[in-house]
Amino acid sequence: MLKQWIKLLSAFILGAAFCFTIGLYYVSDILDRDKELVSRMAQGQLDLSRYSYSNEANEIIKVSNALALESSCNVALSSNIPESLSLTSLFLGTITHQTTKTHEQSIATALIVQSHLKDGGMADASDSLLVAMKSYCEENLNIFMSCEKINESLPSFKPSC
Repeated sequence: MLKQWIKLLSAFILGAAFCFTIGLYYVSDILDRDKELVSRMAQGQLDLSRYSYSNEANEIIKVSNALALESSCNVALSSNIPESLSLTSLFLGTITHQTTKTHEQSIATALIVQSHLKDGGMADASDSLLVAMKSYCEENLNIFMSCEKINESLPSFKPSC
């Protein structure tokens, strides 16, 4: 009887050791993946930080604003193009660090595009761009101007094409 208990106990100990080894392997694999994920996230934050302070975003914003103005005057193009370009410059201006002049240029461009959208009968697109402009203004320009009255400044931005 004692021999059977010893055999059962040794089988249990071997099984437990085997399960413990496999469990340890999986736990260490999960920890390694978490460590790798944290490392990737940190690298992504570092890349975003480098991009935020780079001059590339400023150039993209300027080109996007210029193309938005040019395409908003072109009646043959869809109204989605100037709206998308303007939203792109607003988004890039929000996630990167830009000068006040660049922020003001983006708002002025968005106001002109919004005026074209409003005059073209695109009320939904005009309203969505207005919401984006107010959010952008509150995020970046609230110190320099009142963002609540941004839609009242529309009549002063009558674009000439």
